[in-house]
Amino acid sequence: MIEGLKVYDQINSVFIFVASVFYALNLITLIKDKDVKGISKLSIIFFSVWNLWTLFFFVQTSEFWWTIAAYVIVAILNVIYLFFMFKYLRKN
Repeated sequence: MIEGLKVYDQINSVFIFVASVFYALNLITLIKDKDVKGISKLSIIFFSVWNLWTLFFFVQTSEFWWTIAAYVIVAILNVIYLFFMFKYLRKN
């Protein structure tokens, strides 16, 4: 990685990490309520797939390791969210 870009990688990763906090809060609410309500299921699926693609893209095309690490956290949370979303949708 070009050394001058490292700071941009770190700034970007902070934004993604903060997003992971919001993902975690949504996941906690989903688990607590045991119900999927008030959200578009298609948007959750779309943004989860997009996140997984973005993680793959960054791993394949860059050395922005801070950003990649932050996307790994978001990807894990998205997969867990999708698991519980489908579980609760099937139950209800």
